[in-house]
Amino acid sequence: VYHLKGEFDKAQEYNEKSLDILLKTRGENHPDVAELYNNMGALYTDKGDSDTALQYYHKSANSLVETMGENSQAPGNAYANIGKVHLERAELDAALEWLNKSLTVRLKALGPDHVDVADSYNFIAHVYHGKKDFDIAAEYFNKSLEINVKTFGESHSRVADCYHYIANVYYNKFEPQKALVYHNQSLAVKLGLYGENHASVAQSYNAIAVLFEVVGERERAIEFYQKSIQISQNIGENGGLEVANTYFNLGLAHLDLEQYEQALECMDKALQIKLRCLGPEHQDTVEVKDKMNAIKQAMVK
Repeated sequence: VYHLKGEFDKAQEYNEKSLDILLKTRGENHPDVAELYNNMGALYTDKGDSDTALQYYHKSANSLVETMGENSQAPGNAYANIGKVHLERAELDAALEWLNKSLTVRLKALGPDHVDVADSYNFIAHVYHGKKDFDIAAEYFNKSLEINVKTFGESHSRVADCYHYIANVYYNKFEPQKALVYHNQSLAVKLGLYGENHASVAQSYNAIAVLFEVVGERERAIEFYQKSIQISQNIGENGGLEVANTYFNLGLAHLDLEQYEQALECMDKALQIKLRCLGPEHQDTVEVKDKMNAIKQAMVK
């Protein structure tokens, strides 16, 4: 409960009390002790202390190997957690090593069509995306997609996420038309699941707007940026940095069309949010100010 409330020190205090009792009554190599180590790893991950998180995830993995064997499902989950921490730290080679260990165990223990295997493919894909090995990333995202579609059907959030990730790969490969196809597939699933007024739908509209701008369709880009902003306003999430970035991009689209007043209005909205969230000296805030000054200069020419 304290973990969920974000009171990490209090949560760890109770974890340590529980651990002390479990070590006395069951010893180091017991599944309950391993589970507690895993929970402590998760706590320190959420706390932002990845070094300590890794220590506990390794303890969990070692305990599970001793009690359940190398090829049981449980060590595979521990290996995956270690890999995810390394991925968050952008330690991509270490992440790949542990995620592949997890995948090997999961394939043996669970078979090729299990959702945990899909998760392994998904995180391995993220590693290759981070390494800019885009073709391999797309291959693994598609493996994850295939399992998720088999397991859950087309209309599931995991499927929408896979489409979104594949779209991002094609965006980074400078293949905007393919990216647009996958973002539209992701959007269609999300609309079926959540309806129009959902943050995930706004995310898709924003991503599609970026693609329209890349291919030079500024009017379509403006249309989709506005849809994204409207949803954020409808659901009461119109004060965050993502919305500020959308206002900024919308302003750029108007600027490209020489619609200076609309561009300046959007930039000002972006500026107010960034001033509140980041302060006046942050480089993102300064970037908006500089762009506004350039627009004002263009207006007086």
